[in-house]
Amino acid sequence: MSLSLKFNEDAAKQFFLGENGKHLSAEKIYSYSREATVQRGYIYRKDVSEEDKISFWSAYAKFMDEVVPIYSDRTPKDDEHLSIIESFIELASTQYSYVLADGALRFGSAQKLINLSLKFFWVTDKIKEPPHIPVDSYIANNVGKYDYKWTKSKTKKKYMEVIERCRCVSQAYGLSLAQWELLYWNMAVLSAGIK
Repeated sequence: MSLSLKFNEDAAKQFFLGENGKHLSAEKIYSYSREATVQRGYIYRKDVSEEDKISFWSAYAKFMDEVVPIYSDRTPKDDEHLSIIESFIELASTQYSYVLADGALRFGSAQKLINLSLKFFWVTDKIKEPPHIPVDSYIANNVGKYDYKWTKSKTKKKYMEVIERCRCVSQAYGLSLAQWELLYWNMAVLSAGIK
């Protein structure tokens, strides 16, 4: 079953970007993604210094600068995308364990960070459509996966269960995964702003 839905991707991207337009720099994309991940992600040790946080985020930006070109002319398959997320977890957990809560970066935080960055690159037309979406509690709950807590998730298994459920939902709308998430997010923002 598919719902008939008229979806204007360009308009949805512009609505998501708001006044920022399509001219977001990579630095700004990394900043927005970092803020969204740290806001509820509880990723730092309690005693970590600002200097150490800056070093960690610089390593993240360098990592993304190296992997974003992979997405510029194609949408990687799940395995390749998951491998990229796991590579960043490995980098973060080995080189920045002194910065991170529990001495390691949780899978849930890593996927949110990378997927949100890729979403921004996509909506600004700098890359092809990403294979996954930033999964948080809103997305997981919306598709009936109430047991997925992205801030605590340490493995890809539960994350992939949410991704597969989201794919089923997006297909029912006749949309790709990224298009569906963009529509869902825009509707949530619009609904919250209605007085």
